[in-house]
Amino acid sequence: MNKTMILDIDNTNLEDMVFHNSEHFPVLVAFWQPNDPAIEQTLNILEKLAEKLSGRFILAKVNSKKETRIAEKFGIEQKFVCRIIVKSETVKELEGIQTEETYLAALEEFMVPDTSEEFRAQAQVAFENGEMDATIKLLGKAYEADNTNFKVHLDLVRMYFQSGDIDKANDLIAKLPDVAKESKQGKSLIAIFNYTSIIAEVGDINTIQKRLQENPEDSEALYGLFAFLMLHDQVEKGIQSLLKLFVSNRDFKNGTPQKELIALFSLLQEDQPEIVNHYRQQFQNLLY
Repeated sequence: MNKTMILDIDNTNLEDMVFHNSEHFPVLVAFWQPNDPAIEQTLNILEKLAEKLSGRFILAKVNSKKETRIAEKFGIEQKFVCRIIVKSETVKELEGIQTEETYLAALEEFMVPDTSEEFRAQAQVAFENGEMDATIKLLGKAYEADNTNFKVHLDLVRMYFQSGDIDKANDLIAKLPDVAKESKQGKSLIAIFNYTSIIAEVGDINTIQKRLQENPEDSEALYGLFAFLMLHDQVEKGIQSLLKLFVSNRDFKNGTPQKELIALFSLLQEDQPEIVNHYRQQFQNLLY
């Protein structure tokens, strides 16, 4: 199994999907009840964990309000409880709502080690030690272990970039599979390349600041300032610079300010929702 398995369980598929599958993979059975925002949020966390650990465990969801016979079979009385089933036996129970870290730690006890991820970790150590040849060989082994693990491609791009081999990194980015480009890690990496390219065209921060002193509405300099700030993790200031550019010249480079803002909000939404919501509202107010 190398695909994400998230299942809704009822009496017709309990035996096959939970007990039969548990002979091969740990099955996390989440017993839940509807109309509870905290429970819905936790289910969302578990679903994302199942996607992140695709192929290493099965998430089986049971609406215990609806599937009363299954709830009775397992002796479930709580509104939310998770049980990990291995070889048809309950090996771990997690009562109530827990953090993602807690669920991950519980699953790690029973999941088969991910060989591809182990090679990736070894490659990172080799890279940090300056052993590029060993790094490439280990990433090759990671790919052989799981040729669907797109993070291997992203690792190589990032490592070439950090080593200063920009041409190789750019060549690899163009060849990335779509699943890698559309992943959160892929979008972040592509954004970093984009910011680096912008600065290369506009000039260093001293040049950018000098131009803005001479003309605070210099579109190219504002764009360069945005890229510099984002590259240095000054997210809010970066968004502010982009909004300023949008106000002064929304048609810059064929509407790039608006396109960049929309892409940036999408990229940051999951990790920094408060910042995104605040500035998205400002952006919408400026649109109309």
